[in-house]
Amino acid sequence: MKKLVISLFAAAALVACSTPKVTRYYKSEKGTRTITSQKTIDSLFAIHAFVLDPSVGATQTITNLSDKGQGALIEALNSKTKSSEELISALASPLEEAVSPGETKGSITWKKRVVINIAKMDKEPANRFQQLWLTLEIPESLKSKVSFVSWDKIVTETQTYDLGKITSSSTAGFSFSPEVTMAGYVKGSLPGVVSGSSTYGAEKSFMAKMPGLTAAVVTPSKFVMSREALPNENISGNIVIEFTLKSALGNEGQIYDFSGFYNGTTLVTDQSKIELVRSLMIKPDFGTSTVVPVDVTCEFHYRTVGKGKRTGPEYDDHITYFDGKYTDVNKFNLFNTTEIKPSMWQIFDGTNYLNISNTETIQFSSYNKALKFLEWIKLTKNLEVANFKLLLGFRNLTVDDIQKLRVTLSE
Repeated sequence: MKKLVISLFAAAALVACSTPKVTRYYKSEKGTRTITSQKTIDSLFAIHAFVLDPSVGATQTITNLSDKGQGALIEALNSKTKSSEELISALASPLEEAVSPGETKGSITWKKRVVINIAKMDKEPANRFQQLWLTLEIPESLKSKVSFVSWDKIVTETQTYDLGKITSSSTAGFSFSPEVTMAGYVKGSLPGVVSGSSTYGAEKSFMAKMPGLTAAVVTPSKFVMSREALPNENISGNIVIEFTLKSALGNEGQIYDFSGFYNGTTLVTDQSKIELVRSLMIKPDFGTSTVVPVDVTCEFHYRTVGKGKRTGPEYDDHITYFDGKYTDVNKFNLFNTTEIKPSMWQIFDGTNYLNISNTETIQFSSYNKALKFLEWIKLTKNLEVANFKLLLGFRNLTVDDIQKLRVTLSE
């Protein structure tokens, strides 16, 4: 008898396992309606968008280095300075990036961070988005000038997806430099070893780690993202997307770096001690375009509750779905074309620019480098630098010209 009872319990357990119950957050579904009225759409939600650029690195000093780096810098500066005062002054100075002859600076790719806010205007708590399809597209007139390379990071109200650092709930996580395909998948040529016992294989779909969210750069000019609500989840709110973009064209200019103006804090006047390094600065070229706007489209599947059933628990709700599309051409400017071009600085007297030959106008990659050079000229009254004769326009620079010189941004 006991064996029979045990067998019956086992059979009941098997039946229960084979037919799992699905929790339903409503009593009945009355179907789906398509809405086209902009007034009705506006009563449900509003879209706001703006650009929040990734932070730009500040001036680097000795405090930005590791302990070993700080020790190495102090040792190097100590060998070049003559007193403790000179050493302290040198340590307080910003760190300058080393430049090699023929080196290329700048780039035709850059990052932009876009914040999309989907604000739910309906005050009924049980009414919410079930799914959103968001499209950002570069206008037709600019598709030949700029393109999306990849999306690199997406942050929602509840989730963060960073292609440079993929995490998994079953492990402590790991990071690698992935290859992103146009379909939005991530491929890695080597397995990533994690702190636990698991190892990811050589090729893994990133989409498996993004419950309720898929995203892809489907063409060089179009990014699409789909977000589906998990049970009882409200998916309105902020969505932050970080992109890498690329200019189709670029132009380049020669920049100059001088070294040896000071030995510690001592001014150097010996021309043989001063070194000139020429390098190239690459800048994106957008022709006559000054801004790059983005067209925003948001298709939605919206859950609404019928009148008389708006109670806290949702099991008694009689719901209807609304489908529709929100489109706003040139919703916001993705960037101003001048803001992503690296600045170059020159020295002039209000009319003519400082040259070292009839064809070489001296250009600097930063205001500080140009100012340091100008200060050296004013202090030494030198009319040469690194054994090159200085020209103002097409004539030789004179001592009387020096006090009129000032730093200006290149056009």
